[in-house]
Formats: sequence, structure tokens, C-alpha cells
Amino acid sequence: LPMRFWVNILRNPHFIFDIHVTEVVDASLHVIGQTFMDACTKTEHKLSRESPSNKLLYAKEISTYKKMVDDYYGGIRQMVPVSDQDMNTHLAEVSRVGTTLSVRQ
Repeated sequence: LPMRFWVNILRNPHFIFDIHVTEVVDASLHVIGQTFMDACTKTEHKLSRESPSNKLLYAKEISTYKKMVDDYYGGIRQMVPVSDQDMNTHLAEVSRVGTTLSVRQ
């Protein structure tokens, strides 16, 4: 999900928002997207003189970001599972509220 969805949105905000992305902003978003991908990847990246400069920009912080991602997914694993019945009840309520709001408008 992070690789397929969030990185695509981070790198291409114009897919969702009506904005023009300049070359400078696009380059910055590429670095942010790459950082996000590296934080979500289990493999360790060995940095060298030949490493891309964008990876060198966040090299000191990547271990902190990886820990944040691990903690996030660890928290999800510890959550109590939701039953199908509870999920269906919740979705029906969300649908009802959404329908009520659209009728009022």
C-alpha cells in the first residue's frame, strides 16, 4: 500500500489536486517519495561515493524513519481485530450519514 498508493500521491500531487508542479518542486517531491520508500523497505542501503545525492540527503534520518514505520505496523498488529459484523455495521452507518448529508445539500 505505501509503495503503490502513498508514494504515487507524494510524487504526483497533481493527480489529486488542481496544481502545477514546477521542476524544483518535482525534484523535491521525488526525494520525499524516495525517502518514504526507503523508510518502508526492510533492506539496508549501503551508502558510498556513488550513491545518489538524494539518498545522502536523508542518510542520517533514515534509521529513525524506519523505526517509525516499524512502530506503526507493530501498533496495527497489536490492535484487536474487528469482526465482519462490526465492520458492516460501521460501514452502513457511514453510508447512512453520507446519504443524509448529500440529501440536505
